[in-house]
Amino acid sequence: MVHATVENSPKTLSFAEYLVYEGEPDVRYELYRGQLLEMPIPSGLHIEGFFTRR
Repeated sequence: MVHATVENSPKTLSFAEYLVYEGEPDVRYELYRGQLLEMPIPSGLHIEGFFTRR
């Protein structure tokens, strides 16, 4: 899986800063060692399996 580092974050972020960060709409982010990473959109099979399991 490839993660793209968000270029608009030159400094490292704390967890508190990450919680209030407002990025691009419809983009999910992950905080990894103080850097924001754009997360890929889950595939249909991934979403389907997650929501249909009981």
